Amino acid sequence: MFTEHELCNICSASGRDGSLLCAVESPADVMAVEDATGYRGLYFVLMGHLSPLDGVGPEELGLEALEKRLAGEEVKELIIATNPTVEGDATAHFLADMASRHNVPASRIAHGVPLGAELEYIDGGTLSHAFFGRRSVDQ
Repeated sequence: MFTEHELCNICSASGRDGSLLCAVESPADVMAVEDATGYRGLYFVLMGHLSPLDGVGPEELGLEALEKRLAGEEVKELIIATNPTVEGDATAHFLADMASRHNVPASRIAHGVPLGAELEYIDGGTLSHAFFGRRSVDQ
């Protein structure tokens, strides 16, 4: 996030869980997660995504700072909330590998069919991703 301090107002607020870290691509993504969920952990804002064709690698995203956070003892889960694009997927895989090297469990937010949508109106890519990413129903 944009701030003049070490931590932004969101991450420095009392009651945040420092053991949860959510990696997002932009400050707008932080606000989207804050507005739509009850997430009470901290954020790591990438300010972009990996894109070798555009010359954006790990160095440009400041991933050495993320690596330091994961190497510490405080992060117990990395939640990866990158966009469901080719670049977002590549970034998510890179972050998951980084977390794995530090024995930090990583999860990725779900994506697929929007709530309230009808299947006949969903684009093929979204429906395919949702279909192959299905999970069992607990009864």
